[in-house]
Amino acid sequence: MSHIEVKNLGKAYKIYPGRWSRLGEWVLPFLGQCHQLTWVLKDINFCIEPGEAVGIVGINGAGKYPAEDDYRNHTTDNGFRLNHRPDGCHA
Repeated sequence: MSHIEVKNLGKAYKIYPGRWSRLGEWVLPFLGQCHQLTWVLKDINFCIEPGEAVGIVGINGAGKYPAEDDYRNHTTDNGFRLNHRPDGCHA
């Protein structure tokens, strides 16, 4: 049975300076980005051993589903890696 190793997990939110800035950035992308990234989690590393249970807890809109989607697809845009390791977790 394989282990699951997560490295460099993070979550960032886009903070916009004004009410219409998000729409402006989407409609007029050639003007550049006007948001600022605010990291709420950064460089989180952990390992899940066989038989361990893991739960993702948070309020509505906290990003639980995108995290689950990253897990299922093994893809992410923030540089985190998910590995299935048959040889166990390493520190």
